[in-house]
Amino acid sequence: MAEKDPLSQVYDAMWALLEASEDFCALVPKPYRIKYVDDATVDPAIPAYRFPEQSTRKPDEYPQVKIEPGGAPADMYCTSDATRVNERFNIWAITGDRRLYYLQGDIYQGILPLQWAILRAMMGWEDSMKLLSWNGRACFVTHCSVSDRQMRIGSPRLKEQAQPAKDDGWWLAWQGDVHMWFPSEGDNGLKE
Repeated sequence: MAEKDPLSQVYDAMWALLEASEDFCALVPKPYRIKYVDDATVDPAIPAYRFPEQSTRKPDEYPQVKIEPGGAPADMYCTSDATRVNERFNIWAITGDRRLYYLQGDIYQGILPLQWAILRAMMGWEDSMKLLSWNGRACFVTHCSVSDRQMRIGSPRLKEQAQPAKDDGWWLAWQGDVHMWFPSEGDNGLKE
C-alpha cells in the first residue's frame, strides 16, 4: 500500500484527535462529521460522496463539523538543505440551533459546548503531529501553533448547492498552523 503524503497524515491525525474525545463524539455523531476522504474504504457501510456536504445530513438534528486546509496560502521556504512548509488547517462547525448553549437530556448542546469540546480535543495536537513520519523520516512536523482567529461565519457552499439559506452558517471553531521540515536531498527528502 502506498504511503500517505504528509498533508493527508496531518488531516487524519486531526480527525483522530477529535474522535478520541468522548465530549466531541457525544455532540457530533459520526454521520455529521464531514470528512473529505473516501470513508467507504474505511467502512463499507458508508457510501463515498464526492461532495461530502451533499449527503443526507440534516443540520437541524445535530451539529456538523469539518476540517479544511487553507485560510491562508501555504507558506513554503526553500534553502539549500531543506524545504519548510507551513499549512493552516481550519475546523468549521454548523449548528441548526443557534443558541449558545442549552440542555438536552443530560448533555449541554449548542455553540459554546461544541467549541469547548473541540478546544479540549485539540489540546495535545502538537504531540500527536510530532509522532507522524513520512518516507522513513520520523517527526517531519517541527512546530504547531494555534492561529489567532476571530469568530467568523463563512463558507457559502451550501447556499450555492441550492440548500436552504438557514444552512449558510458555518463558523470557524479552531484554526492551527502545522510547520513541516523536509531535507532537500536523500531518501526522505522532497526530491525523487
